[in-house]
Amino acid sequence: MAKKQITRFNSEYISIRHLSVTQSAVRFSSLLTDQDVKQYELNMAKEIHFNFDAKMCRVSLQFDIKAGDLPDDRFAIAEFEIETHFYIDNIEECLDRRADGSIGVDSTMPAHLVGMAYSCARGIIFERLNSSPFRGLILPVINPYQELHKT
Repeated sequence: MAKKQITRFNSEYISIRHLSVTQSAVRFSSLLTDQDVKQYELNMAKEIHFNFDAKMCRVSLQFDIKAGDLPDDRFAIAEFEIETHFYIDNIEECLDRRADGSIGVDSTMPAHLVGMAYSCARGIIFERLNSSPFRGLILPVINPYQELHKT
């Protein structure tokens, strides 16, 4: 039986210090209406950077959304990059400082940070797409632990 890992992560010690939309582009053919986009393809990429001394983490999420099942003369594409800066007051409790100088991070912490950043991004993207053929599109709920391990 696998030993259950005890996490030291506690979301009560996290605050969002900055959130910005660093890229926002929605392009579509003028022939489309908000009734035309029924299917879409979503690709998401992420970058996570820590500054342990400042107790900060930056999560950058990039989204590419493309309408599917459209006639050849029509298209709809949306691209977003949303950056969230987190302050983690108890970050030291979530770190494993090793003898060789490397630092291990409790995987619960980045998974939660990705989940929080993604939740914020879902609302921003929903609002930004409301005046486009993607109107009403709600990004799916994700499992941040699985998303964290995707390349």
